[in-house]
Amino acid sequence: MVCVSSKEYPETDLCKKLVYCSGGRWNAATVGEKTSFFFEVPAFNSDGTPDLGVYEEVVGVFSSCFRSPTFNKDYARREIMAIDSEHTKNCSVVGKMAHHGLRLLASPGHPFHRFSTGNFDTLFRGRKTNLHDELVRFYEQNYQAWKTGLVLMGPQSLIALKKLAIANFSECMTSQRTETNNVLKTCWAPVYSSPVFTNLGRMVLIESANTTPTLRICFPFTTDSKESLIFAHAWSYVMGSENEVSFNSELFKGGLIKGSYSSCPLITFKDRLLQLELNLTMAGTRDHEKIFEYLIRYTQEVFSPDPKRVKRIAKLMSQFNSIELYNFLHHDTEASASSRCRGLSQLLLEDQQIHSEWLLKNAPCWGFSDAGYDGSYEESLEAQTWWKTKSEQFCAQMRSTVCKKNMLATLVAPGDVLAQFGKQEYEVDPYYGFNYKILPITFSQSDFQVRLPRPNQFVVGQIDNQTGLYELLKSTLESSRTFVYASKEETTPPELVHSSQQTQLWLKQDRDKYRGKAYFSFEITGVTIEPSVQSTLSLEIFCDIVKELLRETLYPALELWYAYDLLHSMKGTCGLVIHVSGSTVGIHNILEIMTNKLRELSDNFVSLVTPSMFRQSRIRIKMKYENLRTLRSHELASLGLLSVLEPGTWPLEDRLETLEELDIETVATTAKATFESCQLIALLHGDVSKLDYQRTLDTLKTLVTEFASPQYKQLHTLSLPHGCNYRVHGFSPDETNALVYYMQLGARKNTRDRSLARFVAYILSTSLTTKIRTQYQLGYVAFAGLRTLQDIVGVHVTIMSGDHEPLALDAKIDDIVAEWIREFEKNSSKYAEIVQQFIKSLNQPVNENSSLTFGIVGRSLGDGKLIKEHQSFWNQILNQSLNFSASGEDQIDVAVIENLQFSSLIKYLKTKLVSEERSKLSVMLSTKLSHEEVAIKLRPIRLQTFLTGAGLPIKREKLEQLMGQAGESQAQLARLLFKHYQEQGGSLRLISTTVMKLTKDVFARSKKADIPKTSSTEITNLDSWKSHMQEEIAQN
Repeated sequence: MVCVSSKEYPETDLCKKLVYCSGGRWNAATVGEKTSFFFEVPAFNSDGTPDLGVYEEVVGVFSSCFRSPTFNKDYARREIMAIDSEHTKNCSVVGKMAHHGLRLLASPGHPFHRFSTGNFDTLFRGRKTNLHDELVRFYEQNYQAWKTGLVLMGPQSLIALKKLAIANFSECMTSQRTETNNVLKTCWAPVYSSPVFTNLGRMVLIESANTTPTLRICFPFTTDSKESLIFAHAWSYVMGSENEVSFNSELFKGGLIKGSYSSCPLITFKDRLLQLELNLTMAGTRDHEKIFEYLIRYTQEVFSPDPKRVKRIAKLMSQFNSIELYNFLHHDTEASASSRCRGLSQLLLEDQQIHSEWLLKNAPCWGFSDAGYDGSYEESLEAQTWWKTKSEQFCAQMRSTVCKKNMLATLVAPGDVLAQFGKQEYEVDPYYGFNYKILPITFSQSDFQVRLPRPNQFVVGQIDNQTGLYELLKSTLESSRTFVYASKEETTPPELVHSSQQTQLWLKQDRDKYRGKAYFSFEITGVTIEPSVQSTLSLEIFCDIVKELLRETLYPALELWYAYDLLHSMKGTCGLVIHVSGSTVGIHNILEIMTNKLRELSDNFVSLVTPSMFRQSRIRIKMKYENLRTLRSHELASLGLLSVLEPGTWPLEDRLETLEELDIETVATTAKATFESCQLIALLHGDVSKLDYQRTLDTLKTLVTEFASPQYKQLHTLSLPHGCNYRVHGFSPDETNALVYYMQLGARKNTRDRSLARFVAYILSTSLTTKIRTQYQLGYVAFAGLRTLQDIVGVHVTIMSGDHEPLALDAKIDDIVAEWIREFEKNSSKYAEIVQQFIKSLNQPVNENSSLTFGIVGRSLGDGKLIKEHQSFWNQILNQSLNFSASGEDQIDVAVIENLQFSSLIKYLKTKLVSEERSKLSVMLSTKLSHEEVAIKLRPIRLQTFLTGAGLPIKREKLEQLMGQAGESQAQLARLLFKHYQEQGGSLRLISTTVMKLTKDVFARSKKADIPKTSSTEITNLDSWKSHMQEEIAQN
């Protein structure tokens, strides 16, 4: 509500509009004791010239909202419903449920025990005071300058940013002077009159259907000093490890867990949790008491006062400090600048004695400012003594914290899984609505081994020289002081250093930006094996088993922000993709470990892979595919479009059927044949040279018998013929219908086609989408944009609807697109402005998946700026589009758009989108439910949306209760609603007007609409149609 409008800028949501129109991001969030507001906007134009006007304008509007917010009354109700909608989503998120379960275990008198996020009931129902006045009072009490952390980030100098901050924020809020180096403590210490937890040793069971059993084990821990905070992070480092002799490795081998995650989250300004989250198997749920016992026994033995144990932990702590320093110096910048600003602004409110020296790192390290510190453990005898002293303190702290009397737990699982805990009655949480009960934590003896953690084998050389790391950090800080103004980084495309039918080797050298860091990507394709669903699934199982065997060996590398992945080809060919990234110190070592395991398994698959390992791999892959069924209907329809047009994208049912039939011998044969004769495509990117290529080729040659050219027919994206109008039908997984309405525009390799497609997609997304969603209200989800396939570009309209069947939607979109073109043709005066806005938007990435391979590297290797760049280049190379732009995306020719006359654009739109010459394909998913069943399911949603939009919000549960009382009588429901709102104190005139419109506007939508006749041709045999299309492509 604060940033909705201000007295200086009364226009509703002006700040958000400015941000979004520039292609930026905006958000606000309250977590615990802090509320954050953050945004980012582009700093450069598409040609690389600086553009700070938008940033300064947004900062001006943004600051005015904190200086003089208006708290628009009409907007307040909308915001309450938005909060309630967010809470409704949270009710099915395991992490949110578990955290709320922890609140149930807190002391009843402590604020942490309360429901924290708000919903319709807590914010609106039964309110006696004026909401606007209450917001004003809250603002005046809490929004004060001394309670605020402000971060501005940009390409300007620090002096310029400081001037911008002073000009806009110096008189932003009440300037009551309060001296403190810990804002949160000053604000919140008086509020907390008791400890967060007083009744420990308890566990809360939370019932949640269709959920993987998730166990959180927590130990409350006070962090009131730099040392205690480092201890908390060090514990998380040790307990989160999945290396070969770790706590987690024993649980994995025992079949008790599927995954593990350790952390030390903040719950108040001084209280943290040492938290271990385990994704349990059924056996793990059954033997949870053994996990509890093993955790306590492991802690007491590993962190014992025995001198040998103290020495081992001292070395581990030194390594942990080295890893933290090294990662800080070499980390990849986050993709989102606004997220970094948010994190820094929050740290400014915490204890500055802890964070001031390490503000930019987000967590402190030990260094030369600490008395007695003398570098890494192995650097000197004095250092060894110092680290052993820290180890003794750390071990003593862990033994006293991670113990039975200081333990709490939450377990979220389906009801049938929780049946083992007895028939004691469950309570119902009034906010989340889940069933829960609280039990004492019990223990059962286990026989798991306790082995001391091993040193990280990848922490070698300069990585473990803390004195050298600090010298590098110092020189980096000194060089930053000469910074004047940042310019947009120029990026050159990769260089093709070798090309043949057998191998294609690309090199992208960038030592300035990627100092000491490299990204390797390889595609190895078997050239003698015809693409098929069997070969695809065989290699998917093979890759899955190899990764499982490498998990413990390569886990230590992940601690140093190395990353790796191994996956089957997404193009349908019989091949696999290898990704490795990280420090140039060890990246070749990781690649060698991976290729050695690939060679070992491909040569000896039958003897090394047990039936149990094979079965578990099939289960993991089957679950992945089964989870696709849980996607929303419009997401499935989008996948359906790819399945129809892209080669080798076998239908889900075919994959599942083949998966059931595969055996060990088939997978072994496929894997061995893949590496006997194959084609190689490779990209080395970062601080690399041609010498790195020779080394990687030598490594890969130990895996591959020979490099050769493909002996099978190359597959291409199906190109729709001119004048076609096809449709494909399928079934939706729920009560909604979905349509993907796709229009092919041209060849991806053609620069003009690409440029026009992106321009048309921009216009559609900014104007047609609003028409479909708002004016015609065709669906809950409605959007339009670019669709780039491997060889083809086009545009699409995607809709998810509960009111309209796909055929009706398809016909309606035909009419709306034609109407939109007629209206657009009348607005020639705005054309020049549209072109300029489009050119400016090119500075931002296209918000769409270019192909099946797009995003694979990013998901597996991280989310930083550098990996995003590598991902874009690799996508271009893998799909052989090779239309590199500075960002790695398809290059477009801006001159094509600048020289495009308005009349030419209109002719192009009519030809490509609505004429009989267009090339169109619609993917339609229909619900299996009858129209009457859909109406019953969707009626509460429609009613709630209608009433909320009319200014009469109502909780879903209450509405369903009234509908149950009314039965089939619309008149009775209208009377009940009138009575309900009258009791809530609503305006009689508003209630009367809204209820009268109810029957006409909402109930009328439940009548089944006639399905229009269509001129489209239905594809009834997809395999036959695709074969026919491929033959036509081959002939042309």
